[in-house]
Amino acid sequence: AQRQRNLIATGFLVIGPKVLAEVDQDKMQMDIVDEQIDTVGRALLGLTLGCARCHDHKFDPIQTADYYGLAGVFKSTKTMETYTKVAKWNENPLWGFAPKTPGDTDPPTAMGVTEDKIIDVAINIRGNPQKLGEVALRHVPPVVRGPATPAFTPTESGRRELAQWMTDAKNPLTSRVMANRVWRWHFGQGIVKSTDNFGLLGEKPTHPELLDWLSLRFTEGGWSIKKLHRLMLNSSTWQQSTLHAPREEKSSPLAPQADIHLAERDEYYGRMKVRRLEAEEVRDAILAVSGQVDSTMGGSLLKIKNRGYFFDHTSKDLTDYTSRRRSLYLPVVRNNVYDVFALLDYPDAAIPSGDRSTTTVPTQALLMLNSDLVMQSAAALAERLLSEPGSDEDRLRRLSVVVYGRESSAAEVAGNVEFLQALDKSLAASVPDEKARKQKAWGVMCHTAIAANEFMYVK
Repeated sequence: AQRQRNLIATGFLVIGPKVLAEVDQDKMQMDIVDEQIDTVGRALLGLTLGCARCHDHKFDPIQTADYYGLAGVFKSTKTMETYTKVAKWNENPLWGFAPKTPGDTDPPTAMGVTEDKIIDVAINIRGNPQKLGEVALRHVPPVVRGPATPAFTPTESGRRELAQWMTDAKNPLTSRVMANRVWRWHFGQGIVKSTDNFGLLGEKPTHPELLDWLSLRFTEGGWSIKKLHRLMLNSSTWQQSTLHAPREEKSSPLAPQADIHLAERDEYYGRMKVRRLEAEEVRDAILAVSGQVDSTMGGSLLKIKNRGYFFDHTSKDLTDYTSRRRSLYLPVVRNNVYDVFALLDYPDAAIPSGDRSTTTVPTQALLMLNSDLVMQSAAALAERLLSEPGSDEDRLRRLSVVVYGRESSAAEVAGNVEFLQALDKSLAASVPDEKARKQKAWGVMCHTAIAANEFMYVK
């Protein structure tokens, strides 16, 4: 079973974007290698290695020969089954797993890589695979010092040696890059703000000693991301309030009282930063409060055969985002991203993105006012509240707890009661049925609660 899991994990190298109709096979192969180098560099090492494809890196000490030293590892790896139009990615059989359909004798397969013809790659002059220079023997960038330099053999691609080198406890980058990523997801920004770039153009760490300590705890904990999450979430830093501290409590060695704003600068973590929910969290929260979320674990929402065509801009569109499964299970169509996600700063799915921007634009407010998802969820929430016993005041208090996670004040309840009464009066002529009118008024009330800033921002 462990081997099958390892084979599935190699799909990380296959899922990048590809031009399957590319007629120049050499170019396609090197474009795929480039995407793999760039993704591994940014995601695991915090280095923009892809910048050295055509020339020596302009800012970091990474030479073109270093790039093609890594290219040999990935070109010796079989990512594609064929490169002829239309190209096919490689799939590994998962022996021991149940067949896809009863009676089928073939094992299920998973996108993944395997060994290919072992080769050292010649430098592509200016990135052109038709213009070759000197051959670069497979090697890792010498600028990364600490772990022993791996020895690449003529019988293996070198992926294993590269992986062992990256996960060596002496590697100064891998553990720090991962610890910084986990920190960014919990605190809204990394200790190194440029999550994908630890190079010269990247940001300097605001707390280098803290990052060193986290990376050490990470490696000593067996590279367990779960332990790293637990460490951060149990810290007093993460458990702080977003509220401003009283002025007399702001003095600290890092933030002298003379500058009352210094303690509240994000990099000093004097209080928790207010953050907006990210796109997937907004959708899941809307479905959760309305009682519609489907918490089923596992499986796929794709209903097409393997290698089948899913979407193009002219004749086919099988994308369907009506499922109530959590956003984790929604398909990501790179050239047709779900509009709810796109409007809420979902990143470009074609490149690795270690950070997300947070914009505030009118289209986001219009989304919360007019989206079918929001309106249907508001109606479902209203139905949920009206099905519970109690007075309107009780339901309004319950609404605050469900949507905002807090008790409502007496003033809020009184104001909302007046709002409901005004809605009932305005709907009297168009909706004569009292029950239907109450349902619609409560739908508007719930819609207003979901569309409010407090719902989308974590405080």
